[in-house]
Amino acid sequence: MDVTNANGKVCYIQIPAEDVARAAEFYRTAFGWTIRSRTDGSTAFDDGVEVSGAFVRGRPAAREAGLLVYVMVADAEATLRKIAANGGAVVEPIHPGASDIVARFRDPHGNLMGIYQEKALAGERSRRVEEGRIMELSARNQLRGKISAVKRGTVVAEVAIQIEGGQTIVSTISLASVDRMKLQEGDAVTAFIKASEVIVGK
Repeated sequence: MDVTNANGKVCYIQIPAEDVARAAEFYRTAFGWTIRSRTDGSTAFDDGVEVSGAFVRGRPAAREAGLLVYVMVADAEATLRKIAANGGAVVEPIHPGASDIVARFRDPHGNLMGIYQEKALAGERSRRVEEGRIMELSARNQLRGKISAVKRGTVVAEVAIQIEGGQTIVSTISLASVDRMKLQEGDAVTAFIKASEVIVGK
């Protein structure tokens, strides 16, 4: 792997994992990382661009969002499917209408990380989403309306949406989502309903 040497560059990551083989297979399958064995018996990885690292035993998983690493991907939705299919868990899904396509997940050992869909990699599909010409979601029950109230709590917020006919539905979402989407009373939004969940898109 050719690398660019530069002062201050982030170049190496250590990922806690008690079952190193399982962790290596997860990241190889989800992100296409190259896995290799070192002479000392440890298992290392290369992202195929310029960052390398290793899986380490004997450390607790990074379960909280302190220092958070984001992995660049071309297709966030496809990557999340791979994560879920290979023992990971989606913690914070993609938010419809957000300016940046990001999500958070836990790997099979509980490490919290994020993914970021790079527009240049995503190509035409990302451009069309950015321009607001398409919003691709699996949820079919979509209701347009306006936010009538935003009730902020300690961690989450209740977003009340008045839809056509005068009815009001309420979605409970994270405060981070409210702030990122800049949701406020009077905003025109779409409620995406799947099972018992109400998802907000702007």
